[in-house]
Amino acid sequence: MAMRISPTRRRLIALAGAISLGLSTLAGAASAQAEKLRLGNEGVFPPFSMVGSDGVLKGVEPDLAREMCKRMNVECELIAMDFKALIPSILQGKFDILISQLIPTPERRERLTLSRRLFTNPSTFVVPVNSQYTFTKEGLRGKGIKLALQRGAATTKWAQERFGDAIEYSLYDNPDQEKLDLLAGRVNMLFQLKINATIELISKPEGKGWKLDDIMEILNDPDVRARLRQSGVTPSPGTPEQFGQYLFQSHESSRDFFKNSTPELDLLVELAKSHPGCLGARLTGGGWGGLGGGLGENCNGS
Repeated sequence: MAMRISPTRRRLIALAGAISLGLSTLAGAASAQAEKLRLGNEGVFPPFSMVGSDGVLKGVEPDLAREMCKRMNVECELIAMDFKALIPSILQGKFDILISQLIPTPERRERLTLSRRLFTNPSTFVVPVNSQYTFTKEGLRGKGIKLALQRGAATTKWAQERFGDAIEYSLYDNPDQEKLDLLAGRVNMLFQLKINATIELISKPEGKGWKLDDIMEILNDPDVRARLRQSGVTPSPGTPEQFGQYLFQSHESSRDFFKNSTPELDLLVELAKSHPGCLGARLTGGGWGGLGGGLGENCNGS
């Protein structure tokens, strides 16, 4: 979500559930301004947000937003608009708080202040159940792929840059339009968030001919999945040294792309690199402090 602090500075909390993180700051600002807060949401992303038959926004995000407003003791107005218009609209001052799932790209971090991550909902491809694809430009070229993408989504830019002219693209305003064209045969692949794709298609009778494939955390680093595939649960047939390098690279991805590391964890990993007996190290858990793990000897930076 985001709150406008001044005409030139806005605070964004990426999901309505970030009450514990942003409540005190938002409450103080709201009391000082004594105004109705306007909250923007797309309303076409069940179960997180949808517009009911009565025209009222419903779902996880609007419900948590209303609870936030209740605890802040302020009046709030929920505004529904196309996802592609949400960020431009908050930057133009058309509403104060953005309630939606946003991938924290570097461009968004420059313009908005994001909350901590609240839950995992990785991006995934929806493909025919009997397909076997390699998700690279070379692996998809010549396969007749028509990929549905959502306008304004970070996944759209990522997919177009990754696959280039190897496949065709169709752009849509919301996931429902994508699903309808998939079932009608006008596209043959989706790129959506796992929870939404599972609930709205895969778990339903019309989804029996489709499956999720190549689930990835593109908000972190799309190459992390390939590294994990190479390393596996055990490093065989690779060497412990190779597996250790994957650990170092994974930490770099978390630090640079997801930005969930801390200076202290970064220092420990750098110190671990300086010890010949330490083959690899990275942060563990969800990040933002806590623990790190290492492979080998003298990985604790001592």
